[in-house]
Amino acid sequence: MNATATNNTESAAVLPIARKSNQWLDAKDIRNLLKQNLGLNSKQVSVSKGHSTQYMKLTVRDASVELAKVEAFARALDTWNMDVTDYVTGQSLTVETSEEVDAIHRAPFIAKVHELIALVPTMEDKAALILDDVCDGLRLWKDAGEVWFTRGERRRCYRRTRSLSEDWSVEALALDIARLSAL
Repeated sequence: MNATATNNTESAAVLPIARKSNQWLDAKDIRNLLKQNLGLNSKQVSVSKGHSTQYMKLTVRDASVELAKVEAFARALDTWNMDVTDYVTGQSLTVETSEEVDAIHRAPFIAKVHELIALVPTMEDKAALILDDVCDGLRLWKDAGEVWFTRGERRRCYRRTRSLSEDWSVEALALDIARLSAL
């Protein structure tokens, strides 16, 4: 089963911009850079600010957009830093996805999550299921009543087993598997 989410580990090269380390980009600047570097418009990826322009958010609104490229773009522009005295400098850029994009990404995995949840009560503690049929290297782990999925060093879906059968949990697990599968 393949994830709908397109996400590879290529790094997005960002065209160099002339700015000082303490100069923050506003939403218009980031939109222009998205267009220049990735060819994305505001219908595909929106840009908004948090409580100030120090905290900017990129929201992917089109499921065909490669998440890895947007995340690499954000990392290239992110200058946020906190020192040992909790003094914060720089600008933070985070990447999120819209509900519509999440629904498209998790859809192929919903049925598989229901199958896996049915197996969890029968699993021994400290047991793992190999889920290479879902995604190479994906594992389901159970330990002391807690369940999570791993792929390589990445860990997602840390959930208590008592809430696994709830719809929100199934959707969250399916989306997390989609994100892990797309790595």
